[in-house]
Amino acid sequence: MTMQVLGIEYTGDELRAGIVDTERGELIKAHFISLPIADHSPSKLLSRIHELVKLFKWKGDLAFGFPGPVENGIILQPPFLDSIWEKADLQLMVKELTDLETFVCNGNDAAAYAEMKLGAGVDAKGKTIVLSVGSIISSSIFYQKTLFPNSELGLIQIQGIRANERASNRVRKKEGIKRRTWAKRIQLVLNHYEELFNPDLFILCGEVCHKADKVIPFIDIKTEVKEAALFKYAGVIGVSLQMMEARKN
Repeated sequence: MTMQVLGIEYTGDELRAGIVDTERGELIKAHFISLPIADHSPSKLLSRIHELVKLFKWKGDLAFGFPGPVENGIILQPPFLDSIWEKADLQLMVKELTDLETFVCNGNDAAAYAEMKLGAGVDAKGKTIVLSVGSIISSSIFYQKTLFPNSELGLIQIQGIRANERASNRVRKKEGIKRRTWAKRIQLVLNHYEELFNPDLFILCGEVCHKADKVIPFIDIKTEVKEAALFKYAGVIGVSLQMMEARKN
């Protein structure tokens, strides 16, 4: 029997949801929904999750990716959301709301896990850093395909300015800079990460991939840089696969 999971990713701007065949590592594409979310309070988020469960008429397992560090379903720190989220047991709250078996993890780590298992990182060796460049810069670090969870490289200061404030897509839009200029800002950030971590590969995902051909080719660094392969489906697939992996362990 095929194991299916309702995967939901909270990006900060929207909720993405789909049913994932975890044996094949594939999204059943006929079942994919994006819901915008402007109110980031716990009550509104829970309401939206409940809405998605009803839309899918779902009775099985539910996996949820939160945009920030998570441990055992508990939010450690919300990097760009209200501090009310800190120490919230989101896994328990969703389980009690939906009455479904629930798994909650770091959404960027989940998306990166999918890329390493099924996408741009399939053939990766050594040390890989997966960066989601969107409203903030989220990070995941792998060594020999093993994840070092809950890293926050976007908080590292470069010449006195955090990477988030120097090269995120939010800053690009706010300052109205062109994509080639944005590429050089991202390049500065990646150069700094090269010096700190000596990676073998960078994988870039998130909003930077919307017009990747106008950004990634203009990043000139020593380390290989790849565009993510699973695009907006990576988080939904990744949380579902990580739920199954956690169940095995």
